Amino acid sequence: MNKPLCSIKIIFVWLFLLLAPQPFLVGNIAKNNASCFVLRPGYPNAGLFATCHRVLRLLECYKLGWCSGIEVDFSNEGCYYDKKLGNNWWNYYFEPIKYGSTTPKKEIRKNIRFMQPGPSAILVPHKRLKWYVKNYIIPKKHIQQKVDAFISREFKNHFMIGVHYRGTDKITSHEAKRISYEKVRYIVQQVITKRQNNTTDYRLFIATDEQAFLNFMIQSFGTKVCFNPNVIRSTTDKPLHQNHKMQSPYASGEGAVVDCLLLSKTNFLIRTKSNLSQWATFFNQKIPCICL
Repeated sequence: MNKPLCSIKIIFVWLFLLLAPQPFLVGNIAKNNASCFVLRPGYPNAGLFATCHRVLRLLECYKLGWCSGIEVDFSNEGCYYDKKLGNNWWNYYFEPIKYGSTTPKKEIRKNIRFMQPGPSAILVPHKRLKWYVKNYIIPKKHIQQKVDAFISREFKNHFMIGVHYRGTDKITSHEAKRISYEKVRYIVQQVITKRQNNTTDYRLFIATDEQAFLNFMIQSFGTKVCFNPNVIRSTTDKPLHQNHKMQSPYASGEGAVVDCLLLSKTNFLIRTKSNLSQWATFFNQKIPCICL
């Protein structure tokens, strides 16, 4: 094969792996069928739903038979850890994940790759992703009770439009392009207009880490807006999960999980680039969604 043609084929394969609809790639991790893979925090300031991605990849390793067992155990590490609540902050919010053989243990920190194509990259189909989320990523009872109570109080029989705006470090670190508040308002108004004669029965559920955005939406839509009052929002470019002077480690994580689950229960989702609102579409894969 001549070199130009070979190069074109290599580029095509890389583009396919990056753009294919299957969202998860499990990269080059040595198969070790005799070990129990114990998931540890990948880096100190990892967000909650970035960590959930890693949990899914751990489940995929187990499904593929790359290990004899799996366990999610963050011990006393991570930005959600609160010594008053005990070790392993994963169990603060979700049911424990511990399956198969428990010995010998092999710690997994940074070597389960996400969206990094490689020679042995493996695509995880959406169908299996849905199955993992439904059967393994299960919110604790007290979390679900808060979600259900909010829905009963605020959603009722309205057509709920969920809006998630991720700002703070997502923008300043150049992970995502900043979307103007005015553009979000414009898209919301378009969705409302398409409801034609049913424009009075809608409400907006706003989930955001920026207090200024919430203020803007309240000014724009008034009493149509509802939001989780237990979330303390940032007025700087520092994210809440790294700013425990504003909010306790536990409260920061709880607010994120509750907001995500509430977004998943809306009738239509408008979102900016974020793991949190992406996970809302994992909890409800049928939700109509616009990603700005």
